[in-house]
Amino acid sequence: MSVSRPTSAVCFDATAVDALSQEAKASMPSLRPHLTVFFDLATRMPLGHHVGFEPLSIESALLALRQAVHETEWNASGCPTEILSDAAHPNGAPDSDARSE
Repeated sequence: MSVSRPTSAVCFDATAVDALSQEAKASMPSLRPHLTVFFDLATRMPLGHHVGFEPLSIESALLALRQAVHETEWNASGCPTEILSDAAHPNGAPDSDARSE
């Protein structure tokens, strides 16, 4: 893949962070944060991110993308021409209806 200019192609990924957040009340469960990040493929700079306590979702991806397209301190913002992602599945396995035959 040839990338000609910054923000012409971006890649995003999401992962659970190896950290736990303990609520103040002992009866509340520990929460594990999830990180969604957009990277510029031309410069390898992070363009936008979102940290939340929900697994990858459309909302977390859009929040990170919104940050990526607005001006940042790195001056590498703009609407990407192409958005790429890996083929990983959030729970390690594809849904039964999404499997290829």
